[in-house]
Order: sequence, then structure tokens, then C-alpha cells
Amino acid sequence: GWFGRIINNPYVHTVHHCSNVEYLDMNHGGIFLIWDHIFRTYKHPIKNLQPHFGVLKGPPNLNPIIANTYEFSSIWKDVRRAPTMKDKLKYIFYPPGWSHDKSSQTARQMQAAFYSETGMNEQLDGEPAK
Repeated sequence: GWFGRIINNPYVHTVHHCSNVEYLDMNHGGIFLIWDHIFRTYKHPIKNLQPHFGVLKGPPNLNPIIANTYEFSSIWKDVRRAPTMKDKLKYIFYPPGWSHDKSSQTARQMQAAFYSETGMNEQLDGEPAK
């Protein structure tokens, strides 16, 4: 109900931990979901959609040190291969998945392609309309 649209709860927070394309980069709010509504990152769980927990590209093993530093090392590798200082800064400050050579996609780009391919229209605060 209305409570789940204001205060973060397990039902809504599930979206944050899923790697489903529809849920990527959504529901970041720690306690209050107002920030997700303001920054348009709120997504209500979609009925009948099986959640897939995890990340799209994880570390090569479960060593706790590698697991906790994997993303930083990946960003550093991207920064080192960027051709210009501007691109180096973009790897640090732009959304995850951004690349200067278009070799990867951001969550928004993946979602746009998904909705285009499936013919579904995304609704910001609810289920995608068919």
C-alpha cells in the first residue's frame, strides 16, 4: 500500500538486489523512498516476475578481499584504457556500464532495448503495461 511507497521495506527493497533488466539501478533508498521518487529510480515489484538476485558481472571468485574490491579494480582498468582525460572522468562519474567505445551499456540503455524488443511500455511506479 501507501506505506511501501514511502518507507523502504523488504518487499520493495527486493528490487534493489535483483539483476532483472526491469529492476536494474532501482530502489536505492535506505529508509525513505522519497529520493527514488525524486530521481525517478523507484520501481514497484512486478507481479509474476521471478526475481533473479545478484549482479550482472561479479568477481571471478568468492575471496572476500577480491569481492569487496572487484568493482573498484574494474573501474580503474576502464580509466586506464580511456583515451582522453574527459573519458577517464566519465568512467568515474557516469552511470555503471558507460563506455567511451560503446562496448557496454548502462542500465537505462539495457532497459530501453528490453522494452523496445518486448513491445512493453514501462510505467514508472508500477508494472509495465502490455
